[in-house]
Amino acid sequence: MTIPYKKKHVITTLIFGVVWLTLGLLNLNYNDENRWFDYGYLVIGLLYMVLYIYQKQVKYLSINHGVLKLHGDFGKKVVLADVKVIKTFAGDYILKTDDKTLTINTQIIDPLALKELQIALEALNVTWC
Repeated sequence: MTIPYKKKHVITTLIFGVVWLTLGLLNLNYNDENRWFDYGYLVIGLLYMVLYIYQKQVKYLSINHGVLKLHGDFGKKVVLADVKVIKTFAGDYILKTDDKTLTINTQIIDPLALKELQIALEALNVTWC
C-alpha cells in the first residue's frame, strides 16, 4: 500500500518551482551583467521541479511486507511488528519501537489515503497514547 502526498502540497511545490524558474529567467534576460549568484534562482527552481517530480512518482510512505517506509526523510523505515506504542500529537502519528521513533506527518497526506493508514495502524495490537 502506498500513501500519496496531498494534491495541494504537490501543486504548491510545482508553483514554487515555476515562480523561481521565472524569476531566474527574468533576471538573466533583463540584467546586463550576470554574476554567478544570479543563477541561484534557476538552481532553486530546478530543485523545486525535481522535488515535484519526486513527490509525484515516489509518494509519501509505503507499507509492504510488514515494513512502513517514509520516502521523504532519507528513507526512514520501521518494522510494524516491532512497534510498541503509537502516539498522536498535533495530528501526527509517532510510532515507537525499542530503539527507533518514526513520525508520520498527517498534514501532507491525501485524506482518502489517511483513512487507509489509520485502518492499517489500528489493526496493529499496540498501545495508543
